[in-house]
Amino acid sequence: MVLVFSSASLNTYAQSNFRESSETNPVSASEPGQVKEPAIKSMGPAANNDPLYTAGYKNQRPHGNYQSWYLSRQPRENGRFHKGIPDGEWKGWYSNGQPRFIRTYSADKLARIKDETRRHPRHIFTPLAMEAKTNPGKLSKATAAVQSFADLYGKKPENLSPIQEDSDLVASNQFNEMAGDDAYRAPFNECLHHGLYVNYYPNGATKDSGYYRNGLREGHWEEWLSNGTVRASGAYLHGRRTQTWSYYDSSGRLRSLAIYNGKGELQEQKFYE
Repeated sequence: MVLVFSSASLNTYAQSNFRESSETNPVSASEPGQVKEPAIKSMGPAANNDPLYTAGYKNQRPHGNYQSWYLSRQPRENGRFHKGIPDGEWKGWYSNGQPRFIRTYSADKLARIKDETRRHPRHIFTPLAMEAKTNPGKLSKATAAVQSFADLYGKKPENLSPIQEDSDLVASNQFNEMAGDDAYRAPFNECLHHGLYVNYYPNGATKDSGYYRNGLREGHWEEWLSNGTVRASGAYLHGRRTQTWSYYDSSGRLRSLAIYNGKGELQEQKFYE
């Protein structure tokens, strides 16, 4: 199935998707059959001694629903884990209650792509696994949490201290509480994008929006200014820019057209006064 969105409709869809599903992910401390190894933890003095995040655990790894809050009790993020890997839709909010991001992950596809990289090339079916076969760093970069939130971290990746696997939730909540709206650190180190991807400005306007498929950007993408004006639009093919990309100024006037080939290489660019 191919989904086609115009500039206005994609922006509207990104906004409505956040509103319609923002209340559809109820959080519980644990699920039936889970090992309850502290499923609720408190990070410092929260209002009324409430926890700053809740997480289900199974076999010593986050598993099931996850929710975190600001000290003001405003939700910061929610999503689900599958054996320590984010799975399904994740959402984040600014401290003022406006949407901050939407990410869509697949723990199953991450496992499948890792398995493919160990096979003979004739049995590899996803572009990311094929690239990782000859360039292992491609997979690690595409599945790193710092890559998923590159625009939100607020610091260069090399300046971030490493997070141990058993303290992702603790470290991310400590970092996010200190950073507030200035930066963001995910409560995990590894992920695979598959589905809708959106960033928002603090005023609630969509910043950029598009889709991933098996860990790579795929199809139509758009970027906007905080006033709702389109800044850039174009398409990705297997994670590379392809065909014609359009770039606009703050008044919405077309200023440049860039043409890319199937390898993501810039072939031609035209500028307009």
